[in-house]
Parts: sequence; structure tokens; C-alpha cells
Amino acid sequence: MAKALGSNVKKYALIAAVVVVVAVVLFYFIIISPIFVAKPNIAKPELGTNIGINNINWLANEVGAYKLHSDISGQPPTFQFILSDTNQTFDIIVTGNIPSTLETVGVTNPDLKITTDSATFRELYDAADFNSKIKELNDAGRVSIELIKTTSELALKGYKGVYDELGF
Repeated sequence: MAKALGSNVKKYALIAAVVVVVAVVLFYFIIISPIFVAKPNIAKPELGTNIGINNINWLANEVGAYKLHSDISGQPPTFQFILSDTNQTFDIIVTGNIPSTLETVGVTNPDLKITTDSATFRELYDAADFNSKIKELNDAGRVSIELIKTTSELALKGYKGVYDELGF
């Protein structure tokens, strides 16, 4: 009887270990670094003399904003894109995996801020290999990313997946 009881304990321990591993893997690939999210089709708008909301919205989608989601408290991902030479601030809020951009004076508590100038934005916007170009511009200090929230807060909204995809 003791032998049968020991065998059952081992079985239950193995089942519990498998459940924990599956839960951790699902948590990582659904919450931390989502890979099962379809990219919305946002048409690339013409880039005129002024950089506008639609240009920023397209760029946010290309960066991977569609992979972001609300945290457990329901707070949606919000970040700012700042054009330093024109003093324009754009707020991007992601709802239902779709980025929406507004030109404002700035959200009160963004997750992060991305700052660059208009010339760099245009260079990035016209790049054939978007991911390589943004990494190159970031490495050269022409695009800066300032984290406002903690890395754990950002990870729970899916920013890690975006960060990994861009190769930072």
C-alpha cells in the first residue's frame, strides 16, 4: 500500500509540474511576448511636408504596437512619440490591438516616450527594412526611448515582444 501511495504522489507531482510549465509558457507567449496576434492592415499614408497623425499611427503599427494589450488592471498601453524639432507630441493608445494616435500636449502617465527629429522620422518612414533601420537609428542615438513605467509593468502590456522583434 505504501508503494502504491508513493507511486500516486509521483504521478500527481509530475502532473502538477507539467501544468506549471504549460501555464508559464502560455503566460509568456500570450502576455509577455505575444506571438499569436494578427497585424492590422493600416495603409501607409503619403508623407507630406507635415508629419501627421496618420503617419505616426502607421509607424506605431509597424513598430509592433498591435502586439500590446491592457494590463491586468485594464490600463491600455499608452506611449508618446515626440518630434523634437517641431515640438509635436503624439499620444498612441492601443485598444483591441489597434493603435490610435492623437496629437496632444501629452498623456499624463505614458508607458514610455520615443523621441526623434523630423528628418530621422522621414528616414525611418521610407526605409525598406524597417526593423534594421530603427535599430541602426537607435544605436546611433538618433531615436531615443525613455521608459517611464517599470520593466515589469511594460512586460505585462506586451512591450517585451515589440522590443525583442526590433532586436534591441
